[in-house]
Amino acid sequence: MHAATCPPCRESPSRRQDGLRALLSCGLAASVLLCPDSTLASATHVPPACVGVDVPQSRIEVTTRHATPVITFERSARHLRMQLAADAAVVALGMTESSTALSMEVTLNAVDGTVAGVRCARPNLYVVLTHSRLEVALASELQDNACAARAVLAHEFEHVQIEQAGLESIATELEARLERHYDEQVFAGTSEEIRRALRQEFDGIWGPLLQQLLARTTAMHAAHDRKDSRHDRTACNGDLLRLAR
Repeated sequence: MHAATCPPCRESPSRRQDGLRALLSCGLAASVLLCPDSTLASATHVPPACVGVDVPQSRIEVTTRHATPVITFERSARHLRMQLAADAAVVALGMTESSTALSMEVTLNAVDGTVAGVRCARPNLYVVLTHSRLEVALASELQDNACAARAVLAHEFEHVQIEQAGLESIATELEARLERHYDEQVFAGTSEEIRRALRQEFDGIWGPLLQQLLARTTAMHAAHDRKDSRHDRTACNGDLLRLAR
């Protein structure tokens, strides 16, 4: 699955056998950032109308919010396997579904340029990356087997921890990249043109970058799955091995 970028803006769930993969949703909270049309403000390093104009520096802040995992036993191992589109020989005892959303508030540090009607601006960006939904689905066959349920749940919660740590790392890197970019960038035009230019930059640069950063955890999830692919034959009196066959 791939993350959606605006337009359209929506939250997309991710399913992964015994793992997590967060997908970017670009439901932007800031009403000033409407989906762009063909009009774009000048966005060069320092536009001519802004040369010699003292434009305040941007303020960039990227934070995270994590959902509390919800544990369910509502789906059978067969149902989980079908949802995961796994091979018929595979028995899925657990699946974690997550949705990652991005919200952003934008204000402008804007001053008059040297040309009448032209504003020169740098943006202030307040970005929140949120795990807005996190469900750990354990196969219904585990409901009456506390030992096997604990073993599968422990595996799933390692995926939760990988995903949460990954989101923190992404937020740190994204903040640094945004700061470097907008420290060097001055926008010129009307306020609405500048906002449209920022939105187009988000769609063209930052949305795809976020997808790449989110995908970095895939290898970590795969490594964890491989590590736990062979269970101790004596675990839970052999019940876990029997259920996994």
